[in-house]
Amino acid sequence: MAGAKGRSGGARPNTGGARPGAGRPRKIATDPQITAQEPPAPYVAAAPDPVVIPPPPPDLAALTVTPPAPPVVATPPAPEPEQAALPVTDDPLVFLLAAMNNPLVPLAQRVRAAITAAQYKHTRTRDGGKKDARKKAAGETAAASKFAPGAAPLKLVNGK
Repeated sequence: MAGAKGRSGGARPNTGGARPGAGRPRKIATDPQITAQEPPAPYVAAAPDPVVIPPPPPDLAALTVTPPAPPVVATPPAPEPEQAALPVTDDPLVFLLAAMNNPLVPLAQRVRAAITAAQYKHTRTRDGGKKDARKKAAGETAAASKFAPGAAPLKLVNGK
C-alpha cells in the first residue's frame, strides 16, 4: 500500500530494500593505478670488514697497575631538617595560609595548600552567579530612577 506507514515494500520483488545492480559501479582490477606491484627485494646487509687489533708491546703486557684505595674519611652525621612550625588552630584557612607561606614546608605541599586556600579566598563568578548580579544591579538602578514603584497606600482601619 503506497502511502501507508510501514506498508511500503513487502513480498513482491523490487519493492523495498537493496536492489541488485543499483548504486555506483565498483572499480575494475585492470586499472593501472590499482594493479599490485612486485614486492621489493629483501635487504641483505653486507658483512663488516674485520677489525684487527694489534697486540700490546711485550714490555707493557707484563706490567699491571692497581689503583690506590680511596682514603676512609669519617663523615659527620647529617643534621636533622628543621620542622615546620605551623599554628595549632581550628580554622583551616589560617592553617593553609601558614603552610603556604612557610619556607620549611616542601614546595609540593606549599603549592597544594595555595590551591586549596585560593578556593576560599577568591570566589568564582559562577558561585555568585552572573544572573544574580545582573538582577541586583537592575534593582538598584530601578530604585533610583523615575520608574521606581511608588509607596503602598495607607490602610485605614475603623476610620482612624
